[in-house]
Parts: sequence; C-alpha cells; structure tokens
Amino acid sequence: MDAKKRHSIVSTDKGFTIIELLIAIIVTSIVGVAMVSNSISQQRAANMVRQVAQMQQQLRGAVYILEEDIRIAGYDPQSTGLFGITDVRRYDITNEVTAPVVTAAPLGSPALTLAYDFDPNNAATNSNGILDEPTFSYLLYDDNADNIFDLARDTNGQRQLVAEGIDAIGFAFAIDTDGDGELDRTPNNNIIWAVDSDNNNTLDTNLDTNDDGIIDINDAGGNFVIEAADGAAGLINPPVPLNQIRMVRIWMVARTRNIDPQYNSTDQFVVGDRVVPAQAGGFQDNFRRQLMDHTVQFRYMGI
Repeated sequence: MDAKKRHSIVSTDKGFTIIELLIAIIVTSIVGVAMVSNSISQQRAANMVRQVAQMQQQLRGAVYILEEDIRIAGYDPQSTGLFGITDVRRYDITNEVTAPVVTAAPLGSPALTLAYDFDPNNAATNSNGILDEPTFSYLLYDDNADNIFDLARDTNGQRQLVAEGIDAIGFAFAIDTDGDGELDRTPNNNIIWAVDSDNNNTLDTNLDTNDDGIIDINDAGGNFVIEAADGAAGLINPPVPLNQIRMVRIWMVARTRNIDPQYNSTDQFVVGDRVVPAQAGGFQDNFRRQLMDHTVQFRYMGI
C-alpha cells in the first residue's frame, strides 16, 4: 500500500467532535431531568392520593362512631323520659385540657350531648332508670394547640379522639311535635331540619328557609348564616324541646394533613346553619377538603 492510501485511511478514522459530545450531554441531561421531574410528580400524586384516602377514612370513621351512639340514644327501658339528646348548644373550641363552655349565639362550634340507660361496664347502673353520670358530648377541640381541629367524644372532661383534621361540624334535627309518628314537614312537604339558633337549648329555626327541599347557600341570606329571618319557612314557633327530636343530620368537613401547592379551591360548604368559610373565594390555603352529609335515625325515639 503506498503512502497516499495510508494517509487516506488514517485521516478518515476519527472520533466524536466536541460539539457532538456537548449535544449528547445536553440531551442526556434533559432526559434525566424529565425522568426525575416525572418521578417527583408521581410521588407527590401518590402522596396526595394517600392523604385524601386518610381524610375520607377519618370522615367515615367519625360518622360511624357518631351513628352508633346516636342510634342508641334514648334507650330507656324504664320509660323515665330522661334519655336522648340532652344538649345541642354551641361551645367554644378549647385545647385538650381546658373545659369547653357554652358561648353566646351565634358564636362557637356546634356540639351534641347524648344519654342512654346503658352501661356495659357496670351491671348495677345498667338499665336502672337513672341518668347516670357522665353523659357524653361530641365536639371540636384543638388537640395539640396547633390550630388544627379534631373531633372528640367528651365524657366529663375526659376526651377521646374520634377524628383528626375536622374543620367544621354541624347538626340539625328532624322533629315530631304532635306525636303522630310522622316527621313534621313544611307546606311544600319537605322535612323540617331544625336547629337552635339562639343557644337556649330549644329548636327554633328550620334550615330550609325557602322551602325548596334543599339546604344550601340560598338559605343563608346575605350573612352566610341560616336563620329564621331568611325566609317565612325558617321560623319554628313555638320553639321545639329536644325530646321531640327523631332524626339527626350530620355535616362534617375534613381536610388533608398537608397542603397541595398546585391545588386551590373556591368551594364553600353548608355545614348545618353555617356556610364555611364565610368569605367568598373559599379557604385559599391549598388544603384539600371534603364534606360528608349523613342522616341518622334513632332506634328508640319514635318514627
């Protein structure tokens, strides 16, 4: 082989140029960043799915426990009339060690106090016709002073945690004032869902103030509070005593543990006689929330 041919063969045997290497590095970097970003996004999505599932589980568990107690409320084999729902007033939200006190209407958070003549831990006081202490209440409190509210079952100041991350709770009550075994209804044949608007432990307001069969923001007038003044169907006069309650309706709003920076909601929830939050535009805090609306019928109190 002559020198000219050898030179030709050598000159064509060359590697990558610097530009080609730079292009390869850039492409590889872009692919790597995309893969990492996709992995992070998937992890965030999976974490949020878990948090939403936990939130839903908190709601379902809380409603289940409430339902069990509400169903047995009023159990009164001695027919004393002492058992059932004994208090529906609003209380202030306190920490774990501070006793809640009744607050002036319309402030405070709804609570529900129940009693039944059944003590599984003491045969001597079971079904004896005496309102044995303690009765028990469901209310919101701030467990760790972290401004995150939780639902508790309060027995004489001893609180058992029922559910975490409960932003708001509300109750309303279907009634039978004439004792005919039928729930009282409005002129449009809708169930009356009554609340205590002035915190005197009697029921004076029907939440469906426009009598359209739906309890929504349209019943709240202009102040995000549903009250008798909002419509002719809202007034219950005379007020109804608690022993005429036959069903309980529960509203509960829960939130996730952590924020989702990419989530924002303008939702407002009707929770009993309140719209939560009161301000238009929603919470604006990147927490995901869910409302549960559930109705429970008494087992031992009519209907």
